[in-house]
Amino acid sequence: MNNNEDILMQAAGIMSMLRIGGRKVSAYNDLLEDEWQGRQSALEFLYKAGDILSVMMESGMDCLDALSKNVEMEALMLSPIVDGVAGSWKGEHTVSVDKGSTAFINANVHLLQRYLLQLVEAMSPYGDVTIRTCDVEINADEISSLRSELKAGNFTVICLERKDVPFELKDYRQCTDYCLGTADMDSSLLRWSGMAAVHGGEFCLHKDGVSNGAMMLFPLAESSTDTGVEARDVNGRRETILLVDDEDMIWDVVQGMLCGLGYHVLLANDGKEAVEIYKSNSGEIDLVLMDMMMPVMNAREAFPLLKEADENVRVLLMSGYVDEADVQDLLASGAMGFMRKPYSLNSLAQKIRNILDKEHRI
Repeated sequence: MNNNEDILMQAAGIMSMLRIGGRKVSAYNDLLEDEWQGRQSALEFLYKAGDILSVMMESGMDCLDALSKNVEMEALMLSPIVDGVAGSWKGEHTVSVDKGSTAFINANVHLLQRYLLQLVEAMSPYGDVTIRTCDVEINADEISSLRSELKAGNFTVICLERKDVPFELKDYRQCTDYCLGTADMDSSLLRWSGMAAVHGGEFCLHKDGVSNGAMMLFPLAESSTDTGVEARDVNGRRETILLVDDEDMIWDVVQGMLCGLGYHVLLANDGKEAVEIYKSNSGEIDLVLMDMMMPVMNAREAFPLLKEADENVRVLLMSGYVDEADVQDLLASGAMGFMRKPYSLNSLAQKIRNILDKEHRI
């Protein structure tokens, strides 16, 4: 899946570069047209080149639109996304978060977190990294200084900065413009640029390269709350979900979503801890949301112990890489469902609600 994502994002980066680079060449052509007036043969070649360029730019835009439609987006709060990235970092230098944004963006959480973590990895050899978020209004002059293709307006910004390199908007430049000016367009830059493009935003670099900072601009989105999937009161208390996963990035985002819907959330790192927490909260956990692959004790080992503690335990399984036979065995043994990663948070919320509503009706 990751290789496919990389290919998809790199293709989106190429399409974005083609579109932006084409506009620059088109502007140069306009200047040449004025310069070459009266030289008919030269103008004919220029016009033919312009026609080819227009087709290439239009095709690039169509391809980028098609790639964007293949990426499942949903309105997500930015704060838990960056918390998950910082929490999952295990490198030598520190990664801190400075959260100034309370906004929602239309995003694919799996893609955004994965590529943000790659950016942290690229910057970390040069020192500590801060992930700064803010909601800002960028005026026309600032858009121009960024060499940006976006229109002036309100944006959510994710900036990865070195602690010894203060953030200055004037020091950043749209990635494609930077790379066209330095001939420094490697595959990582293409993927990061493509990821921002499919999200309707832009990826910018510090004028001295990614080692000194990177920035992503995203349009603001409306919060998408669906009251039909919110938590219910059961026997005088709010429904409680035990989230079992060893990925910090998953914890922050899923926990944030569940709490936002009104659920009480307990956390466990592995199956062994999940069994202990379930037993110590007898009768108060309405659903166990458990990853299949975990250290210490996986879901296949933990599920029988949960059933032994409570034959009516409700377990929703999730995993990205798993043997289908293992999934079917657990479903046959009484697990309530399975979701393959990456999934959308909306679909997860609906699946949880369906399971709980079905059980409550019984």
